[in-house]
Amino acid sequence: MGSSMDISVVIPFFNGEQFFEECIQSVLRQSHAAKEIVIINDSPSPESVKFLSQYENNAKIIHLDCNHGISVARNIGIANCKSDWIAFLDNDDVWVDDKLEKQVNYLKNNPSREACHTGTESFSKDRVIETYLDKPLLLDMEGALLISHVLPSSFMVKKTAIEAAGLFDPKASGSEDRELTIQLIKNGVKIGFLSEVLVRFRREGHGFFSSQWKQKFKSHMYVFIKHLGQFRKYKLVRRHLNWIFGHAGYRSTGIISFFFRGLARLFR
Repeated sequence: MGSSMDISVVIPFFNGEQFFEECIQSVLRQSHAAKEIVIINDSPSPESVKFLSQYENNAKIIHLDCNHGISVARNIGIANCKSDWIAFLDNDDVWVDDKLEKQVNYLKNNPSREACHTGTESFSKDRVIETYLDKPLLLDMEGALLISHVLPSSFMVKKTAIEAAGLFDPKASGSEDRELTIQLIKNGVKIGFLSEVLVRFRREGHGFFSSQWKQKFKSHMYVFIKHLGQFRKYKLVRRHLNWIFGHAGYRSTGIISFFFRGLARLFR
């Protein structure tokens, strides 16, 4: 694994016109150039098709027939990638200029790793909100079960490894990144962490609205049930149910919030 390491970049696009120029320019500026950029237009409209046409010289653009969701969009992107390694980037996030180079060097120095992610920071306009660097250097199953450590925009993975894991599960929408890491680790894939901020993810438009709690609750329960055997193996059933119900109680309102907070207390 040397400097010739080929990387495909998968960017799902959904109503992302406002910040997309900054996003794609952060890929084009990489000190280790990506072999290809694959953009999946998950909001096919005459406006989005026209907007993305300006990037036809820099990327392969796939227009979907309707909105399928980010998991399906990423999976279609993966299927259309030619490189052995895939990096993901959401259409409003940005990479530091040497992000790919540092991940390539990390993977070269850690040949047992088939995936890695990096430190991140959240920002709004020109203000850094929070930095995320305190993560396991090697993600184990217990860590993956408890929390979503891997931000997709920081994630690079061997194509054969993510294909063997079954790609992103559309039924886990809202927790698809955590579900994927669980499945990868279950398959024996080692996911390393590069403790340096190489990705900036945008907070504008990502407010924690109470209307989102139902989908989040559904996705958390889906992942819990799908991997119940692992939660039992690591004796995390009660702890995780406490977290799921507590999360729903925090996000919802009124009698529903009271109900879920009560359930959370039962699983302390």
